[in-house]
Amino acid sequence: MPYGVSMEHTTLPKDGSLTFDPSGVRHVVVAGPLGPEVEQLLADARSAGRDVTLLHTGTAGTAAVLDKLGTLLAEAQVGVRVYLAGDDGFVRATAAVAHAAGILDDELQTAVTASAARRVWCSHCRTVTEDVTTTVAPCAGCGRTLEVFHHFSRRHGAYLGFQADAEAPGELPEPEVAWP
Repeated sequence: MPYGVSMEHTTLPKDGSLTFDPSGVRHVVVAGPLGPEVEQLLADARSAGRDVTLLHTGTAGTAAVLDKLGTLLAEAQVGVRVYLAGDDGFVRATAAVAHAAGILDDELQTAVTASAARRVWCSHCRTVTEDVTTTVAPCAGCGRTLEVFHHFSRRHGAYLGFQADAEAPGELPEPEVAWP
């Protein structure tokens, strides 16, 4: 293995494309918004004669979708398959709800189909800052300048942010656009 992070042993999310899993008993698709990948997944489910529960931000806001998903998964039984698609922040927040409800990685598929902007969890004030596109960004809670670390928290559905000039006060790295 070359020097670096092994994708088998990392906290970083492993996104791919959405593929209908016929072994599932119940299928839940959560999208923000609908797109070609979700439409294809729904068509594949229909052609297999399977019912799919569809939640998407086109009919309700993100908070309502997350609440509905939490309620739906709290009542779910073994065999549920969950498919998530949308921008990175939406997918991470939705995956955190699914994991909190007990959904396992083998029961969950994720696809980032829109902006890769990240959700960043501040290690100082515990606020999540949405739509971060640069390696250094201000915290929406405490205002500290955060460096976005490559560690990902599934519980928070966000990347770790810590004070960028903690070791050398006043010396801030230049922000770089990393996740457009």
